[in-house]
Amino acid sequence: GIKQSASSSAVAKALPTSTSVNVGHSKVTILIGDLAAQAVDAIVACSSSEYLCKDIVSKAGAQTMNEYFQLKSSKQFPGSTTGGTLSCKEIYFIPWSPDSHDSADVESSLHSFVSAAYTLAIAKGSKSMAFHAVGCGKMNFDASTIAKYMLRETRKELIKIKIKMNISFVLLPSEQNVYDQFVKHLNQMETVDLLVSHKSPTKKQDDQSTMAYDKKIIKITLISSIENHLMECKQDIMDLARSFSTKSQITN
Repeated sequence: GIKQSASSSAVAKALPTSTSVNVGHSKVTILIGDLAAQAVDAIVACSSSEYLCKDIVSKAGAQTMNEYFQLKSSKQFPGSTTGGTLSCKEIYFIPWSPDSHDSADVESSLHSFVSAAYTLAIAKGSKSMAFHAVGCGKMNFDASTIAKYMLRETRKELIKIKIKMNISFVLLPSEQNVYDQFVKHLNQMETVDLLVSHKSPTKKQDDQSTMAYDKKIIKITLISSIENHLMECKQDIMDLARSFSTKSQITN
């Protein structure tokens, strides 16, 4: 069955502040906190957000600030600086500027943003990175869309590079809705693994999708502070399971 966990305002302080899933040998974590305070090999900042970048480098100290302004003046983004007085070893500054709020533009731009971060990480030997949710502040992009594509691209990169990494997405305490959306899509990424068989160029066949699992009973726990999100996610899972199951019994 599907377990639901919803919180009322009376128990808001008890809301979870982090959740993790494994992707291959790697781990992906969603957490509430301060990006600049993460003790990782690298934190990833959107260089298109001057407010964010200046806030981070001001906390990192004079040397990092000088390195950042050198990158900026020479337009060397994507680029990196040392972590300075922060707990991270390095800071990756990567541009992100989608042409519009259209879903296809957002997906394409986030592919470039996330892949650039992993390219830097591989080149520098980083094994842990922390991201923020780009576009969910003053740029007012849809949090669900951002979460969906940032996590999807992260999964693609982790599967492709086959290196054990710890990846975090860090949301501010004021971004509870964004946190909920990331957790929602992280749950979907963990529990529903679709393997799509594409049409062969030499042998005509119909596209097929399968959902593989090795247990007779699967229990899915959904966590959110907003009950509507729980119900929507539950319904999506139920509909998807029914579409792939011919002999399975699905219960609440």
